[in-house]
Amino acid sequence: MCDILENKIKRMMLILNEKQLRQYLGSEAEATGRGGIAIISSRII
Repeated sequence: MCDILENKIKRMMLILNEKQLRQYLGSEAEATGRGGIAIISSRII
């Protein structure tokens, strides 16, 4: 699942501006559930 999420984030980073990207990443972190913020932040660095 993490590979799928990482690929999805990388593709979205190419087309979204910063505000849209932050909103998208926030929604992904929320949808991921417990530990979602840590998982998302580790995938975008």
